[in-house]
Amino acid sequence: MRQEAAPCGSTCTPGTVHAIDATHAWAFVGCPRGPTFDPCVNLMYAGDRGQQWQPVGFPSGFAANSMAFVSATEGWVAGCRTPPQDIGDCETEILHTGNGGDSWQTEGIPSAIATGGAALSFINADDGWLAPGGPAPTMGGEWQPLYATTDGGQSWSLVKSSYTRMGFAGGPTFVTNAVGYIPVAAGAGVGQGAVVRTSDGGRTWSSSGDAEGWSMSSLSAVGTQDVWAIGQQKCCGPDFLVRSTDGGMTWTQMLPAPVPTAGVDFISAETGFGIGTLSDPGAVLKTEDGGMHWTVLAGPRRTPVDLTSIVFVNALDGWAAGTVAWSASGEPTNGGQPLLLATGDGGQTWSVVDRPAKAIVGFGFLNPRQGWMVTTGSTSLLWTTDDGGRSWTEGPEMPTGEAPASVAFLQEEGWSLRFAGHQPNQPYILSYSTNGGKAWSDLSAIPGSSGPFALDPVGSGDAWMAVTGALLYTTDGGRTWTEWNLGKLPGPESPEVLDFTGPQDGWLLTSQFGASALWRTVNGGGTWTQLW
Repeated sequence: MRQEAAPCGSTCTPGTVHAIDATHAWAFVGCPRGPTFDPCVNLMYAGDRGQQWQPVGFPSGFAANSMAFVSATEGWVAGCRTPPQDIGDCETEILHTGNGGDSWQTEGIPSAIATGGAALSFINADDGWLAPGGPAPTMGGEWQPLYATTDGGQSWSLVKSSYTRMGFAGGPTFVTNAVGYIPVAAGAGVGQGAVVRTSDGGRTWSSSGDAEGWSMSSLSAVGTQDVWAIGQQKCCGPDFLVRSTDGGMTWTQMLPAPVPTAGVDFISAETGFGIGTLSDPGAVLKTEDGGMHWTVLAGPRRTPVDLTSIVFVNALDGWAAGTVAWSASGEPTNGGQPLLLATGDGGQTWSVVDRPAKAIVGFGFLNPRQGWMVTTGSTSLLWTTDDGGRSWTEGPEMPTGEAPASVAFLQEEGWSLRFAGHQPNQPYILSYSTNGGKAWSDLSAIPGSSGPFALDPVGSGDAWMAVTGALLYTTDGGRTWTEWNLGKLPGPESPEVLDFTGPQDGWLLTSQFGASALWRTVNGGGTWTQLW
C-alpha cells in the first residue's frame, strides 16, 4: 500500500521507520545537511497505520540519527546539537519526550560518546542501551562500548561487553533485558560481517547461526526469536531482506523473492531445480510452474557451501557441485575445497559423495548411477562413475589437457570448448567426441569475443550453444552452427546456463552486473520470454 509522502518534498530522502504496533509508527526522513540542520523536518509520526504522517519538531539546530520509542508518546532520540559540517565531530545529545514530541528534555550521556552521535535501544520507559553512532569499526577485533540505563536515560553504566568480530558494528536492538542483536557490516578488506546476539544483557556476544560471513547493514528484532535484517552476501553484492524465526540460527530471504542465481536444471516443462540466491550461495530451489516462481528447499546446510552447478535425472535424484568457500568462523578457505553432493529425496536433504582434489569444471549424470565429471589442475581429466558419484574411475585427459571453458556429454557424445590462447580476441576451440571422451576432434573456432559460453546437447549430433547475444544450434556434432535470433534478450547479457528438455522447451540463465535473469522459449529458440 502506498503511503503519503513526507511534507518536506523532494529534498528529503527515506530513513528509519519504527513501528510501535500495527497502528502507530515513527519515522526519520533525511534532510540536506547545513550549518543549522533546519531545512526540513526529520521526524514524523503516524497513528493510523501509516496513512497520514505528521512532522514532529526538534529544538533548533538539533539533528537526530537514532530513535527509540516505547509508545505513541514516550521516546528518545540521539543526535547532534548545532554541529559543524563534519558530522563526526558534532556534539552528541540525547533528548527525551513524554508527550509525543510536543516538548523535549535533555538527558545525560557518557563522556565516551560525547561526539559523533549515538545509537539507542529501549524496551520500556526505564530500561535502555546506548552505543556510539554507527557503524563503529572493529577491524582489530575490539568491540564498541555499550552503556545501559535503568532509569529512563537519567544515568548510564558501562556494560563490560566482549566480542572479537572484525567488521563495522551497527547500533544495538534489545527485545528484553537479556536478549539483544547488533548487525555487523563486512566492509572492504578483512572484515567479516554477521548478526551477533547477546542473552546476558550485552556482556557477551556471539555470531548468530548461518549469518556468518554476511554483511548486515540494518536489523530489527520484533521478539527474542523473530529478527529481520538487511544486508549483502559477504561483501559488495545486492541488498536483500532476510528473516529469522529462531533467534538468528537460520535465515530465509524475503525480498526480493528468492530465485536461482548460479544455475538451473529442468526435468520437464514445468519442474526444475536451481541453486544460489542473493542471500545464500548454497541454497537449492525448486519450481513447479516452468520457472515463474521458486521455493527454497532445505539444501546442504551443515557446511557453508558455494554451489556452482546442479543436475537432476528425475524428481528425486540429483547432484550439485560447489566448494566450501567459508569456514564455520567466516574465514575464507584458500580457494575452496571442491565438493560433490547428492540427494535422493528431491533436494530436501543432501550428503557429500565426493571431495575431489581438483576443481570441478563440469559434471553430469545419465541416470541415478552413471555419471561423468571433469576436474582441472595442471591438467584436465575426465572421470566416470557407476555408483552415483561415490567412487570414480580416472579417464583420459581433455583435449590438450587444458581446462575447458564449457563441457557437456550426452551418452557417448561430448563437446568441449577451450581457450586457443591467452591473447585478446583469440578464438575458442570446439572439440567433439563420439566415444565418451577417449578421443577428441577439433571442429571449429568460436571467436573469443563471443564468450562466455553455455553448452547443452539434446540428441545425437544435436546441441545448443549460447554465447553473448546469440544462440547457436548444430545438427552435425558441431561442425557447422546456425545462429538463432534471441528476440528480446539484450546483447550485453552473459549466458550462464542453457537447458533444453526437448526440441521446443528451453531455459537460459543470464547475468549482468551481478543480477540474474531467466528466459524461456517454447518454440525451439525462435523467441524468448523473460520470466524474471
